[in-house]
Amino acid sequence: DEFQTKTGKSHTIRITKSALEIIKQQVGKHPRYVFPGKNNHRMRKADPNEALDRALKGKDFSGTVHMFRHTFAAIFMMSGAGTIYDLAQYLSHSTIETTKIYAHLSQDYMKDITDKLEIAQIKGNSNT
Repeated sequence: DEFQTKTGKSHTIRITKSALEIIKQQVGKHPRYVFPGKNNHRMRKADPNEALDRALKGKDFSGTVHMFRHTFAAIFMMSGAGTIYDLAQYLSHSTIETTKIYAHLSQDYMKDITDKLEIAQIKGNSNT
């Protein structure tokens, strides 16, 4: 009945200080689970997405919990927080190929790169 990862291996989950504070507030509320599901039992796999659906109802925004993982990866890469290898470690991916699926770059970001390349090319041509 215990949770298992897809690979069966344990993973380190890195969290922010504010996320840790939220988890600490849960201590002692349930003898076994940090965030229990309905009737104080183990949370179903669908519970987080159903809660997100309720929270987003009527908003001009939709998505799934897993989509946030993709969003995180894209923001990680676009912010320059690290390399794709760093992101793979952070997401506990066993291959870079998996990480590449997550590391989408926005159209605006790609345009900015193109603009920077054009400026660099103009500067390079003016030095000749």
